Amino acid sequence: MFFRRRKEQKNQAESYFEEGLAILDKGIKVTSWGIESQGTSLKPAALKFEAAAELVPNNAKYHYFHALALRHSLQFKSAIEQFKKVLEVDSNHFEARKTLEENVVGDMWKDSWKDVFFYPSWSESSKSVPESVRPLLDRERRSGRMEGHNVVILREGDNKIVSCLHRAPRRVWQKPLNQDTKMRIEFVHSKTPYGSVVAMYLVIGDNPFDPYRSETILNPNPPAEELKDVAQTVGKNLLRLLFRQDYTYIIVIDEYDNVVLNKKLAFNSTMRKNFNNIDKALIEIERRGEKLRFSSFQQASNWHSNNFPLEKIRL
Repeated sequence: MFFRRRKEQKNQAESYFEEGLAILDKGIKVTSWGIESQGTSLKPAALKFEAAAELVPNNAKYHYFHALALRHSLQFKSAIEQFKKVLEVDSNHFEARKTLEENVVGDMWKDSWKDVFFYPSWSESSKSVPESVRPLLDRERRSGRMEGHNVVILREGDNKIVSCLHRAPRRVWQKPLNQDTKMRIEFVHSKTPYGSVVAMYLVIGDNPFDPYRSETILNPNPPAEELKDVAQTVGKNLLRLLFRQDYTYIIVIDEYDNVVLNKKLAFNSTMRKNFNNIDKALIEIERRGEKLRFSSFQQASNWHSNNFPLEKIRL
């Protein structure tokens, strides 16, 4: 009888959670300039998550989304207390800890660390570029770049998914891309004369003898003073988010921003080992307190690109 009741409570809690998620999903719209939300009308979502947490009090996810719903209901003081409650349940909860570290200054609230509902919804069936991503592509187009690789954050259900958005003219592909096209990502920690950088490589097997490769370089160092208000986009934070995932999305678009391929790429043991090694490097960089200003980061990026043999990166 006891175990049956516990199971019923868990099922009911999950039902409350899904109902709360649906309310937020409907009430928050991601736009090119930020989010539009119904504010206080989202309070019912907070009540749903609170009910779920009362049924299963040791579930940090329910407490976290209760805090998140309070924030989107503009109840910032209550949200802060609830984020602290999440850490009482799970002291290692990444999102709650980063939220409190980056967003709370005394009694003031800022959205430096953005939660999952600040990002556009995505799934395996998505077929068009989200509105909020288009300004990034427009900037690339104005700069005259025909090809570009970006690391973007998307929302899949209740999770952030750091994804790879690659833009290239259709003519560069030697074979049409499809779900069977082999792909992989790899990271390289590079200790340059100007400081440490992490290079991210996307390899696409449109030609098995000469696969397509792209390079994106991230700054793994603590942010310079002028970058503190965009905590989510700091290189080390993007990497840590990605390393917590089991998969990513490889999204390839053409010169007109049409989606050529939307592929979910699961991380195998080799990729996971690569992630663990890079994460150890991130920890060491933090321990040493290294910093890298933008001008030095550009020099480090150029040095790595000019000295790293790209043929080492293989499928």
